[in-house]
Amino acid sequence: MLPDDFMQKFDREGKPISEERWLELLADREYRFVLQTKAHDDAVVITIWDGYDPYRMRSEWPHLFFETTAFRPSADTSGARLALGDERHWKADRKFDSVRHGSEESARAYHLSVVERIRSEPSEGQRY
Repeated sequence: MLPDDFMQKFDREGKPISEERWLELLADREYRFVLQTKAHDDAVVITIWDGYDPYRMRSEWPHLFFETTAFRPSADTSGARLALGDERHWKADRKFDSVRHGSEESARAYHLSVVERIRSEPSEGQRY
């Protein structure tokens, strides 16, 4: 059985908010995007707040309403355009799973650790 607050929405501080307020905040790009870092020419790391946790199936599990994903350019045109000032298509980097976080602090720390790991690897030949 799903927890009573399964689809509860939260602001970036973890306070419960109404569906209406959640939609307002979700539409605010500056509020939604916590960090967006170009690790090098072939990698971007993005951390967003989405305000809810669609994977929380048990009440004892923490709410995880931030997500960090690393992206690489892709020849596949079904990939997303990330509004980074170029026309390339991007796909999630298979080497770095998207990770969900329960606080902005942990989301920011993980984001920076992924950026550092990507910057420490050679950039040539990383595309897929």
